[in-house]
Amino acid sequence: MPQLLTLPEAVKLLRVPATTLQRWIRLGEVPCQMRNGEARFQKNTLLAWAKKKHLFVGKTSGITQQRQQANLLAALERGGVHAKLSAENRGVLFQDLETRLNAHLHTNAPLATLLEEREQLASTAIGQGLAVPHPQTPGMLELSDSVVAIGLPKIPVEFEAADGEPIIAVFVLLSVDATHHLQLLAQLTRLLRNPELMGFLHTQPLPDALLEAFRKSLDSAAH
Repeated sequence: MPQLLTLPEAVKLLRVPATTLQRWIRLGEVPCQMRNGEARFQKNTLLAWAKKKHLFVGKTSGITQQRQQANLLAALERGGVHAKLSAENRGVLFQDLETRLNAHLHTNAPLATLLEEREQLASTAIGQGLAVPHPQTPGMLELSDSVVAIGLPKIPVEFEAADGEPIIAVFVLLSVDATHHLQLLAQLTRLLRNPELMGFLHTQPLPDALLEAFRKSLDSAAH
């Protein structure tokens, strides 16, 4: 008989938030069976679906021997979108991000200091009004998994960008280690080359609409 997984077991296998998997179930995007109102997943079918969707899964029995590849969509959904950030200057922006992300992630990290220390080395602005601020050393926050949080300041913020453009959006990259940092940075860079997504980002969309646009872009890229 095929092995059936519960929702928590499928979450562990796919390494995505439970809310993400529940949304996929509601939309009929993930193969599952309903048993007494609860979703059950055939393991081999789920693994085949995950491979097609370019979700990075691996053996999860016992202790994981090697951290699995970072998943940008899961990291974005963990981080969320934080709009109308105070933005008189970069320091004020980082302070507001620290307050919101510590509350969102249930941490108590000196995030503003860590981000500003990294900016002192070189601007994390990548052009076209975007920046990817992050601590100088990945893993400093001791998170259980990597996070990418989108921050939308009330007004554009000066970031000493090479193209001279002030910043309209930041993607705060909080990685559990250097490998995840490089993987997420590469995935994010590819995603931000999408001209339609960039155009939408510059329209100052609502947080839910922006996150949904990222989901659709990542899903399209997976096909």
